[in-house]
Amino acid sequence: MIISSVAIYTFARIMTRISGMMLMAPFYSSSSVNIKLKLGLLVVLSFTIGSTLNSQLNEVPAIPAVMLGLSLEFMVGLLIGFGYRMAMTAAATCGEVIGLEMGLGAASLIDYNSGQNAALASNLFALIFTVLFISMDGHHAILLVLRESFTLLPVREQLYNLPPPAEIAGHAAYAMSAGCRLAAPVLVPLMLLTLAMGLISRVFPQANIFSISYGVSMLVGMVMLGLSMPLMRAAIHEMIRGADHSTLRILRALAGA
Repeated sequence: MIISSVAIYTFARIMTRISGMMLMAPFYSSSSVNIKLKLGLLVVLSFTIGSTLNSQLNEVPAIPAVMLGLSLEFMVGLLIGFGYRMAMTAAATCGEVIGLEMGLGAASLIDYNSGQNAALASNLFALIFTVLFISMDGHHAILLVLRESFTLLPVREQLYNLPPPAEIAGHAAYAMSAGCRLAAPVLVPLMLLTLAMGLISRVFPQANIFSISYGVSMLVGMVMLGLSMPLMRAAIHEMIRGADHSTLRILRALAGA
C-alpha cells in the first residue's frame, strides 16, 4: 500500500495540533505521566481523529507553507489547552494564598531534600484539581473540544484569525475569580482569625499572641480545608465547564464565526 504525501502531511498537521494541546492541558502535560505513554497516546489520538475526518488538503505546498501550516496547528493546540491550564493555575494560586495565610510561607521557600521550591499548599491544590478533573471526565471534555476544533478549524492552508485579546483576558479573569471562590471557604476564616489575633495582641500586648498564632492558624486552616472539600468539587466542576465554553469561543473567534 502506497501512502501519498498529502496523507502524510495531513496526518502531521493533525498530530501537531494534538501535541500542542497535550503540551499545555492538565493531566496530558503532567510530568508524572511516562513519556512513552504520552507518545503512544499522541499517535493513537492522531489516527483516531484523522480517521473521522475527510481529506482536507489537495496537495503538499512548498516548504515555507508547510512550516507555516504546522506552526498554525501547534498554536491552535496550545490555545485548546490554555483554557484548562488557566483553571489549574487558578487552583494552584489559591492554594498558595491559603498556604501563606496558614503560615506555611516560610516552609514553602525551600525543600531541603531537593533544594527546590516546595510550595506545599499550591502542590496540594494542584493535585486536588487534577484528581477531581479526571473524576469528572475533564480529560474527555478536552478531547471533545479537540475534535470540535477540527470542525471549526479544518486543516487548511489559509491563515486563521487572531484570537481577540479580550476573550483570552476574560477567560483568565474568570479562572482567577473561580480560584478565589475556591479558596474563600478556607481563606475567609483564616483572615478573620488573623484579624482577631491582631486585636487581642493590641489589647493584651504582654500575652505575645503572635508566638502561638502560627500553630492556631495552621490548625484552623487544616480543619477548614477538610470541611470545605465537598464544596471544592462543585467549584472545580464550574471551572471545567467555564474552560469548555471559553475554549470553544476562542476557537470560533479563530474561525471567524
